[in-house]
Amino acid sequence: MPDTDYYLENVSQAVKEEFIELSKRKDLRLLDLNDTLAISNKWEYFYDYGHPNKKGWSLIQDYMMRNEYENK
Repeated sequence: MPDTDYYLENVSQAVKEEFIELSKRKDLRLLDLNDTLAISNKWEYFYDYGHPNKKGWSLIQDYMMRNEYENK
């Protein structure tokens, strides 16, 4: 699940905590787009504050294929 700086700054603490707990329960990795791809504040990659557009998803998919699936 990609997270943007805007999402993390504007969502309530209760939602953040539930989001983290859900990711742990379901064994999901959170992908911080600012740390991994440095696109969190580059709006040309997003439809809105939390949903990457086609160009953004392409970058995320390329990253996952190079860095995540190769390591499994």
